Amino acid sequence: HQDRVDQGMHLPTMFQVIEFFKGAFLPFVSLYQIYSLMDLKGSMKLITLATTVVYAAMFLIWIALFASTAINDGFLALGWSAFFINACILTNLRMTLRGRFSISGNVVGDFFASSFFYPQALCQMLLQLKETSDDIDHEA
Repeated sequence: HQDRVDQGMHLPTMFQVIEFFKGAFLPFVSLYQIYSLMDLKGSMKLITLATTVVYAAMFLIWIALFASTAINDGFLALGWSAFFINACILTNLRMTLRGRFSISGNVVGDFFASSFFYPQALCQMLLQLKETSDDIDHEA
């Protein structure tokens, strides 16, 4: 669309590219950043850390289990279970963010985004939090 080109929105920014690749290969780092940005008072540090550790473990486990299907097909079901746990954690975070900023959407769309497009979902949440914090900084 020409409108997007005119506004300079036809290409991703460097921030979006970096966050996408970080989300693709180290999604637990992005997840920790999002939880930390949402916890302005610092009162949820232990929960943030615990959730990030579980997410990181499940992320590495599902990759290892999917790779292990060459050894035994039974690992595939366990891999999908770990994948599902990660999708649920990220869906919960997306729904929390939607509630905080009154963004319309639904849990089904968030679940699919969190499952199959998790790098984009993480990048989108970081971008939303960055834009919101920039708006707050400008108002102060």
